[in-house]
Amino acid sequence: MDARRYRMVVTSRTDYVRTGALVDEKLRHWLAQPPKRYNVDTFAEGRNEPAE
Repeated sequence: MDARRYRMVVTSRTDYVRTGALVDEKLRHWLAQPPKRYNVDTFAEGRNEPAE
């Protein structure tokens, strides 16, 4: 699979903006949980690399 061309389609009962916000919240929560414990504050700084 060519990862540069990967697309995913989902359906949601909420609008696009709310769905994006919920996904962002869930992802940050998941990344911060053990054993990962990534620094999710890096996203607020505008960086997209929570770890090396």
